[in-house]
Amino acid sequence: MAQIGEPPEAVVGGLASTSPPQAPGVPRPRELDIAVEPSIAAGRRARYGAVITNRGSQPIDAQLSVVTDKRLRPLIVPSSMTIAPGESRDADVLLRPRRPQLLRREQQHEAQIRVRGSAGSAVATRRVIFVQQRALSLLALALLLPAAAGAAYGALQLSKRATVPSVEGAPDVATAERALRKAGLKLDPRLRSRTTTAVAPGSILDQIPDAGSRVKQGERVTLLVAVGSKRAVTPALDGQTPARAAVILRAAGLVLGPALPEGLSGRVVVASQLPAAGARVPTGTGVTIFLRALRSGEVPGAAAAAPAAGAPATTEVPAIEGRDVTEYARAVAAAGLVPRVLRSVGVAPVGTLVEVKPRPGVPVASGERVRLLVSAGVPQLAFDTGEVLQIFDPRLGRIVREASPPAGDAVEPSWSPDGRRVLYRVGNRLLLVSARLAGNGRIVYSGPTKYAAATFAPAPSDGVVALVRRTGGDGDLCFARVGEAALRPRCTADRRWDLGRQISWRHGGRELLVFGVRRGQPGRFGMLRYKSSRAFSTNPADWRGELVTDTSARGRGTIAASYSPSGDKVALVTNIGLPRFQLQLTSPADLRDPSSPALPARACEVAWRPDGGELSVVQSDDDCTRTLGQLVRVNPNKPRAQLTVTSGGRHPVYQPFTYAGPKGVS
Repeated sequence: MAQIGEPPEAVVGGLASTSPPQAPGVPRPRELDIAVEPSIAAGRRARYGAVITNRGSQPIDAQLSVVTDKRLRPLIVPSSMTIAPGESRDADVLLRPRRPQLLRREQQHEAQIRVRGSAGSAVATRRVIFVQQRALSLLALALLLPAAAGAAYGALQLSKRATVPSVEGAPDVATAERALRKAGLKLDPRLRSRTTTAVAPGSILDQIPDAGSRVKQGERVTLLVAVGSKRAVTPALDGQTPARAAVILRAAGLVLGPALPEGLSGRVVVASQLPAAGARVPTGTGVTIFLRALRSGEVPGAAAAAPAAGAPATTEVPAIEGRDVTEYARAVAAAGLVPRVLRSVGVAPVGTLVEVKPRPGVPVASGERVRLLVSAGVPQLAFDTGEVLQIFDPRLGRIVREASPPAGDAVEPSWSPDGRRVLYRVGNRLLLVSARLAGNGRIVYSGPTKYAAATFAPAPSDGVVALVRRTGGDGDLCFARVGEAALRPRCTADRRWDLGRQISWRHGGRELLVFGVRRGQPGRFGMLRYKSSRAFSTNPADWRGELVTDTSARGRGTIAASYSPSGDKVALVTNIGLPRFQLQLTSPADLRDPSSPALPARACEVAWRPDGGELSVVQSDDDCTRTLGQLVRVNPNKPRAQLTVTSGGRHPVYQPFTYAGPKGVS
C-alpha cells in the first residue's frame, strides 16, 4: 500500500483517432473552415447560418465579419468565439437593406462572410447572394386605389399599431423592456449576445425590428446584448423581489433579463432563474427570472418559504404539443409554474425532451416546479492501459479513440468540465488535447518535477485542477489553473502523509478527497478530506486536510473514494471488515463508520457517471496490488449487473455532460 507513485516516463504524444495518418506530400487542411447555408436568400432581409470549424490542433480565437456594399447593414451573432481543436461553432448572419425596395425591381446584392483566426491563421470566406424583393408587389399597387375606400377602417387599424422605440444603447435589458412595454410591445425572451469591450457589459447593441418601425401592438422585439470576455458566477435569486434581484445581479457583473410570466400582478418574488445559480457565464449576461406570487406571511428574500395554509390555486401542467424544450419551458412559466431542466443520460438525440414530471394534464399548485428531463446523450469513458489512453463509447460498445505516444506512456486521464478536452500525463509532462481531434495537443507542463493524478474540478471551475507532486517518494497536494500559459502548480507539504492515487472533487468546489499513506507506517492508509471556504481556490493556504476514514487496523483501510455528481453520496473502495477490497456507498458524513453494507462488487478504483446512475470500477486482485484490472460498469441499484469494458485498464473517468441545456432556459 505504500507505493503510490509510478516509475519515471518520458516524452509525449497526442490523442490519435482511428483515422489513418496523413500521407507525405499531401497538403494539410486549412485550420479554419466555414460553411454557410443558404448560399442564396431572397426577401426583404436575408438570414444565413454559418458553421465555423477548427481543423487545427490548437484553440483559435475566431472573428467573423461581412464584406459588402454600403447598401446593406450586417448583423453577426456571435461575431467572435473561441473554438477548440476539432470543434464547430454556429453563428447567425443577418443582412438588412438600409432602404426598402418599394416599386423598383428586385435588387441583387453580393456579400462575403469571412472568418479570421488568431496568430496568423488563414482567412476562410464564403460568397452569398441576397435578392432584395420589393416591399410592395405589383398586385398590391393595383389594389391601392380601391383600398382608399377603406381609409376609415385603415385608420382604425393604424391605431392598433405601435412605433418601435430606440433601445439601442440602453444600459441593461430591464431598461429596454420598460421602454418596449410603454410602447405597447414585448421583449423577446430569447436574448442574443455578442462579446465586446467597446461598451459596458449588459448594454443593448442592436434591436430587431429597427427603431421607428411600425408594427402590431404586442409584437416581440429581439435584443442583442453586449457581454464581456470575463466570466461571472450567477448568484441565487430565489425569494428575491425583481428589484432586489436586479441589484444582486448588477453587483455580480450580470443584468436582469426577462421576467416571466408576463403581466403577473401583485407582490411577486423569484421562484426560479435561468441560468441556474452557480453557473459561470460571460459578464453582462441577462438572467431570466420566473416569478410567483408572494405567499401569505412570507418575507421577500427567504428562498425556501413554506406555502401558506389552505387550498392553493391549481393549474394543469401544459401539453407538449410538439414544442421543443425552450418553447415548452416558456409555456410552463406562462401557466404559473416553474420549469426546471434536468439533463439525463439517454440514446435520444441530444436536446430532446424525454419526460415531464408531473406529466402534462396533471393539476398542480401554482408556483410548483415542473421537471423537464432532456437527453444529454451518453457520456464516454476514458481510461488508460498503463501504456495508452483509450476512450470507450457505451453507445457503440467499443473503443473509439486512443492516445499512443511515440515514446512514453499516456496515463491518468481527466476530462475538462465542458467534456471536450482531455488532460493526461506522459512522464513528467502534462498534455491537454481535444477529445475529438488527432494531433499532438498542447503541453501545459514540462519540467523536472512529476505531477501525478491531475484532476479537473467540476464546472464551473474555469480550468482549476488538483494534482499531486511526487518528490523523493513522497506526495503533496497541489493546485493550478489550466490556461494559455504553462501550468504553475502551488503545493502544500504534509510531513505526516504520502498522498497519491485518486483525487475526487465535491460539487461546489469546496471539498476534495485524496488517498494517503501514513509516512513510516505503510500499513496505515485511508482518505483525507480537504476543505476550503473559497470555492475552487488554487491557493493551497486555503485548504485544510484531515483523515476521515478508519486506519485503526494495520492493512485495513480505504484506498479510493469518489463523490457522486450531486455530492450527497460517496463511493468507497475499502477492505475494512471485508475479505477483499469492495465497493461501498455512504453519505459524506459517515466515511469513518459507514452504516450501509458493502456492495457485491470487487473494486480497486471507482468513478461516477455524471448523472449518478452508473459507476465504473477497476477489479484487480483481492489486495489491489496489480496495477491493471478488469474495467466494468456497475449499476449502483443492481450491483450484480456488471458490463465489462476491458480486461486491462485503470484510472477510469466519465466524460462530463457536453450539453449545457437549451439556450435561455438552462
